[in-house]
Amino acid sequence: MLKIKAQIYLYKENGRKTPFESGYRPLFDFKGSSSRYSGKIDLINKRIFLPGEIDEVYITFANVDNLKVNDIFFFGEGLSRLGEGKVLAVMNNNE
Repeated sequence: MLKIKAQIYLYKENGRKTPFESGYRPLFDFKGSSSRYSGKIDLINKRIFLPGEIDEVYITFANVDNLKVNDIFFFGEGLSRLGEGKVLAVMNNNE
């Protein structure tokens, strides 16, 4: 398991129409990788994340182990991209 702190932006135009809460599990694409990964988003500063917002979150991955600070990623459901983000910190499993 790998936990990161990231800043994400949830697209408002042509993106998700409804907010999400902690526990949301979209698929993630990292620049430079052809694979998609499942991760769980936990909100830090709010109860719900609205389309059009930018904020910091924690994301936990079960099968990703080589992320670095400033890595860029996209997230979404199915083939639809619903947002993007940047890795701010890579934390160990106990944090």
